[in-house]
Amino acid sequence: MRIIFLCGEMEPGRDGVGDYTRRLIGKLLDRGHQVAAVAFADGYTGQQLAETQHLEGNSIAVLRLPYAWPLQKRSKIAKEWIDRFDPEWISFQFVCFSFHPKGLIFNLHKYLNLISRGRKLHVMAHELWAGEDTNFFSKEHVLGWLQKVSIRLLLNKLSFDAISTSNSFYQTCLAEIGVDAGQINIFSNLPAGNGLQTYLYDQLPEKVRQNRSQYLLAVFFGTFSDQNSNLNIANLKFLSCSTNKTLFVTHVGRATGVNDFFSKLSELLNLETHIFGECNDQDIADFFCRSDVGLSTYPKALFEKSGSIAAMLNNGLPVLLLRDSFVANGRKIDWVEEIYKVGNLSQYINQENTFSDNYSVSRAAEKYIRIFELSKSTHTA
Repeated sequence: MRIIFLCGEMEPGRDGVGDYTRRLIGKLLDRGHQVAAVAFADGYTGQQLAETQHLEGNSIAVLRLPYAWPLQKRSKIAKEWIDRFDPEWISFQFVCFSFHPKGLIFNLHKYLNLISRGRKLHVMAHELWAGEDTNFFSKEHVLGWLQKVSIRLLLNKLSFDAISTSNSFYQTCLAEIGVDAGQINIFSNLPAGNGLQTYLYDQLPEKVRQNRSQYLLAVFFGTFSDQNSNLNIANLKFLSCSTNKTLFVTHVGRATGVNDFFSKLSELLNLETHIFGECNDQDIADFFCRSDVGLSTYPKALFEKSGSIAAMLNNGLPVLLLRDSFVANGRKIDWVEEIYKVGNLSQYINQENTFSDNYSVSRAAEKYIRIFELSKSTHTA
């Protein structure tokens, strides 16, 4: 099958959806499909680039068009490049902020219809409008309302054959504007880890490594919100007492304010902590294999859209959520839970790993191909 992925940016390591697209394309190439990508609004280049990007042994053809160029110019060049590739499917990886600084994309449908004319179009909605996660009126609500109007216009005018999103909450939001979307949860943004590799683990204090069984090793990965996290970390420390272990909290990856946050944890809660900073992807995955539990400040309603949570789960770590969900979420998911709902921490941490494969890029690639093949057979019939 010939497939084009259309997204905002494709600068490696700088755009989450771009990295997602690259990893997904690599897996589809492994399965014998012919796949390429178009970065339709790339803020990391000032000129048109037709380049080959490399990931895990795969070579990926990518066209990158500058964000600063007029939409009409980008559309013309993208269409010409896509027509030469001649795909059966175009998968539009949608984030409204990729195409407008405030996420207002009132005219985007005209150009997407032009680019995809004569081909099947799939939409993957990674983000929707702002303001759904707060209950009080604010400027964010006004902007969110405008974004919602523009997204409704986009989806009403766009001639797509299939649409997906990453989580059930977004499915509900889309249903409210008359759009029936399927679900493909975000997969791990890291490779599979190897517990025998100890590069990051060896950087922990010697007393932790020498007395590993006496410690509960918890890890944050990437960005987080410290809103109400002190209370939840205190809850985690209390829960760790039931295992007769000392809580040791680590952070790995890029995050603003992590040093101040961890200093506060040490001062207020007397917690032992360690910050690794930005690290090699494989080293992070290897460290997950030697940790006990993942920590996240994502709300449960949206956890399926987090590549960081997916990375921890894919490497066998159950995850505790340190933030209450902004909407009631009664789903029972054994490996992802709000911290105040976990009664037996030892049982939670030591549960059998039945969940890793659900968050692999292979599983996501299967879902994409199933969508493409099902839609193809439906149209044929």
